[in-house]
Amino acid sequence: MQSFALQFPEGTDLTDPVLITLYDVTAMQGVESYSELDYQQVDVSVGGTYALSESSYLAASAGYQAFDDDQPYVYGDQDGTVYRGYLGYGHKF
Repeated sequence: MQSFALQFPEGTDLTDPVLITLYDVTAMQGVESYSELDYQQVDVSVGGTYALSESSYLAASAGYQAFDDDQPYVYGDQDGTVYRGYLGYGHKF
């Protein structure tokens, strides 16, 4: 991690209690090299419903997510996969 420092324009009133310029990214020097995050995420899902009758139905879905963190940074390596599924029965009253 490389440090960065705020460079305030000349004449900035640093006694202002709000210090609006503190949050101005144009005043930050070196932030462009602060980190070079490289994160990819893939989401795939499929689902559907099947009518058993006019008032009842079955519903199902499945999903897959893949996370690829090529530059672990703040929270460490966040590679991983998630599988999820859903099966349900519904009845309309």
